[in-house]
Amino acid sequence: MLDGTLLEGALVTFVPQSAGGIAASATTDAKGRYNLHTPGASRPGVVPGLYAVTIMKIETRQLTTEEQAMAMVKMTSKGLSMPPPTTESTQVLPARYRSPEESGLTASVSEKERKSFDFELSGK
Repeated sequence: MLDGTLLEGALVTFVPQSAGGIAASATTDAKGRYNLHTPGASRPGVVPGLYAVTIMKIETRQLTTEEQAMAMVKMTSKGLSMPPPTTESTQVLPARYRSPEESGLTASVSEKERKSFDFELSGK
């Protein structure tokens, strides 16, 4: 959740902090839920261990014709001769959530206990 609102389309990554850990990731659905998947594993889930958690969400929008024209003028003035961008991407969450060292988000995954990890994020 971001400031109390469900966050759809966010990439959640569990970054191992203990020996033998393997990173796992998932994308949140419309209800903010996610099912982690470890690369190379035959089924969803995450290896038991301690993890730092990162979360990122990028929104992309189509640029208007006027915005594309302005981008072309800027590019031409810099001596660049490539087509102007047609989309613009923006990070929705503060940068700290993209860093395992700065996010402040952690998860301890146990072999015996299956539980979900919910994270309350602040846009500030």
